[in-house]
Amino acid sequence: MKINKIPFIPCACGCSMIGMEIEDGQVYLAHWSRGNDSDGRTPFKDKLRHIKKILRDGHPYCDEVILDKENLDIFIQELQKIRKLL
Repeated sequence: MKINKIPFIPCACGCSMIGMEIEDGQVYLAHWSRGNDSDGRTPFKDKLRHIKKILRDGHPYCDEVILDKENLDIFIQELQKIRKLL
């Protein structure tokens, strides 16, 4: 049960980000909500909101998708198609 953490990928607007972890042959994609502070720091009220979410739901992120190898391949193929359109 080794966990590999991949750096967060921020949203272009700065208000959210995607976190990724690899565990037991599956990739976990989590959507994190961030504060939109100009200096890149998380505002205190957003920190409190994250703490409340952890206490209520048991995790600090908004949502999570778990991809096995087959679905990860499909996800990568679709991202590559989108990349070609940009």
